[in-house]
Amino acid sequence: MRTLGEARLLALSVQDLRALSNEVTDSAYLVLLRNQLTRRHADLRRSSDTAVDSLERQLEEANKRLATGSLLGFIIFVMCVYNFILRDSIDAITAAGNGTPVTTGLIVFYLATIYVMIRRSDFRLRTYGLSIDNWRPAAREALLWSAIFAALLAGLKWLCILLVPAWQGLPLFELYAYQHVRLGEILLTAGLYVLFAPAQEFIARGALQSSFRELLGGRFVTTRAIAYSTLMFSAMHVHLSTSFALMALVPSVFWGIMYARQGTLVGVSISHVLLGLWTVFFLGPPGLA
Repeated sequence: MRTLGEARLLALSVQDLRALSNEVTDSAYLVLLRNQLTRRHADLRRSSDTAVDSLERQLEEANKRLATGSLLGFIIFVMCVYNFILRDSIDAITAAGNGTPVTTGLIVFYLATIYVMIRRSDFRLRTYGLSIDNWRPAAREALLWSAIFAALLAGLKWLCILLVPAWQGLPLFELYAYQHVRLGEILLTAGLYVLFAPAQEFIARGALQSSFRELLGGRFVTTRAIAYSTLMFSAMHVHLSTSFALMALVPSVFWGIMYARQGTLVGVSISHVLLGLWTVFFLGPPGLA
């Protein structure tokens, strides 16, 4: 503090104020003491509120991780049971000549149990991609990206035909592979696939990738969530063939990135349907049969 001219400073000690308190009912000492107590009380209350808020956030985060971990453990358990049952059903699939009815029943059961667990959790459905918010931009982006990806798949197969000895002599498009199957069976299989693909995306992206994203900590959470869910998605296709399961890694990463960008299952479901029909029914990748 500065003065404009000469000034005289007077000081009054706390002891002097205390001595005056015996003579004056509402003395300066008592006012000062009351103000100090009021300020200390306010500071203590702010500190308490801050500590309580911090503890509540920590408790909420812990409950969130606990719920996510429980759901993720349940999903992994059901997936393991799914793979064991599917492996034991290989003979029935071979005898029937078509594994679609078996895998359809298993995935419907798998999907239903996971949905029930999600509904019982404390998270909103949009956490798992079950939302139609911004579905139009998501659908447009999915169509554009899928068209580019489909062209890249065709170009990749063409290069393999030219460079890989085991692929030489194969046609670029293998529509003839379905000539021995009746049209009704083809349409049924394609229709089931159209219903199947969103279910697979709900499991792989909505349940697995979202759960990993919520549960994991540290760096590169989204990247790690995509990687883990992609490996589990690929494992779901081992019953078809090892080579097909390995090839499923590439589109799964593609869909994982798309889901991380959009936050909804609309785009990845559309893309999965289109690329699946394109690959299985038109390109005919080796290793599927």
